[in-house]
Order: sequence, then structure tokens, then C-alpha cells
Amino acid sequence: MDEHAAEGAARYGVSQEELTYIGGFQNFIYSYSRDELKYILRFTPSTLRTSEGLVAEIDWIHYLSESGIAVSEPISSINGEYCELIQGNKINFYVTSFKHAPGRKIGYPECLGNSIHYEECGRITGRLHELAKLYNPTIVKRHT
Repeated sequence: MDEHAAEGAARYGVSQEELTYIGGFQNFIYSYSRDELKYILRFTPSTLRTSEGLVAEIDWIHYLSESGIAVSEPISSINGEYCELIQGNKINFYVTSFKHAPGRKIGYPECLGNSIHYEECGRITGRLHELAKLYNPTIVKRHT
């Protein structure tokens, strides 16, 4: 992954040394900072997603942001792209970057019995369903 991380970071004006590996399951996730703000750099294997699917995802996130939903907004590369292809010897990766979401993860058992969190989750989920019905993709339609 190191060769991909170096090239992917460079596409966003970041050096590999500035990256902190966070983890991942299907993607490789790193964080980096710029001007006292924190960002995410995500590497997605081309065997799992297509560039069209990732561009559609970014279009959806932009739509949600414009509709007032708090999302981790996509960041364009130094080339002005939201999705960059990094070619490797054995596997290719798509790299995307997003603003880091503020706050902290609420884990178990802290999440149990917290009616405020349940109500907020329900409210946001309802709003997402409402917006999904009104959404008119500008690029390509995402999978169902």
C-alpha cells in the first residue's frame, strides 16, 4: 500500500509522512491535517468500486450538504478531481478525500438508553429518506 499512499497523498498535495493510518476493512483510511483542519484520505481498491460509482457517491454527498445535512464534504485533488486513479503493479486504487467529521464515536454501552441520540438518528434518517425521493443525480445514478 505504501506506493499507493505516496502517490495518492501527492495528488492531494500531501506527503506520505503527513499521513496517519486509521484503519479500514474494504478501504484503507488515512488522516492528514491542513491549516489546522483534519481530513481523511480514502483508498478504495478498483476491484470493489468503479470510478463512476465513486463519482456518484460524491455527487450524493454534495447534494446532502447543499440540502443542509451535516456530511463529511469531499475535497478535490490538486488536479481539481474528486476521485483519482492510482495505478499499481497488481491492483489499482481510487483515492478520495473528505473533511474529517467533528466529534467522537459513540460506542457500546454508552449508546444504550440514550433517547436523545435515538431521536436524532431517527430524525436524520427520515430527512435522508425524504431527500432520496427528491434526488435527481447530475452524473450517474448510484446503486439502489
